[in-house]
Amino acid sequence: MLSQESIFSAAENGDLKMLESLIQKGVNLNQQNQGWTPLLISSHEGHLDFLKVLLDNGAYIDQENFGSTALYLACQEGHEDIVNELIKRKITIDKPNRNATPLLVASQEGHTEIVKILLMNGANVNISDKGDNALQYACLHNHVSIVKQLLKEKIDINHQDNGDTALMISCDNENTEIVKTLLLKEPDLNIANHGKNAIQMTHNNDIRDLLLQKMKEFQKAKEAAQTQTPTPREEKKKAGLFACCSQQK
Repeated sequence: MLSQESIFSAAENGDLKMLESLIQKGVNLNQQNQGWTPLLISSHEGHLDFLKVLLDNGAYIDQENFGSTALYLACQEGHEDIVNELIKRKITIDKPNRNATPLLVASQEGHTEIVKILLMNGANVNISDKGDNALQYACLHNHVSIVKQLLKEKIDINHQDNGDTALMISCDNENTEIVKTLLLKEPDLNIANHGKNAIQMTHNNDIRDLLLQKMKEFQKAKEAAQTQTPTPREEKKKAGLFACCSQQK
């Protein structure tokens, strides 16, 4: 008789022959060993064919170990093929590991292609973990390509984690490329944390110059908007509103 450990050993090594033998003997594919199941192990290790056989034979797709789902583990380890397979089989995309979702961990670990896959399949970009959203994770770990990808979505660029925005994090990290990328989306430069805004947080002269230039552009645009001559359509609308107000007196 095969021992209980055999299924876990097979999962760790991606041993399909052993798995098929165990399935024929009626092994429980959802059994746990300190919270780990064969599906979770195969996702973590990147054994795609093994994972497919498990799912084809009734393994529960949304099982978890202390909050870590198969999708979360695949995103953490960078197994793009596993991520695609799990999503194809309708795994819950935004199920969190305590607070972190698959998108958050993929953004933190720098797995750009996985981030793209998750976003294409509806992952929520604004879920946060202890205050950090995916953009802040990407900025914190200097993943430029992921920052650019996330900014294509409707993500809150001014979201604050414990007071710091993505821009403030990047200024503190002195990552000029990410700062330039964020500035294209016109973040709020006046947000402060403990009395310091993004300009005051950076020690990099190039970044400081970029921020000061952007502030000048914002101010110039604001002044231009205030002095702009109303269009004929705006004048007509204003006249109609005035007439309406006069009739009500």
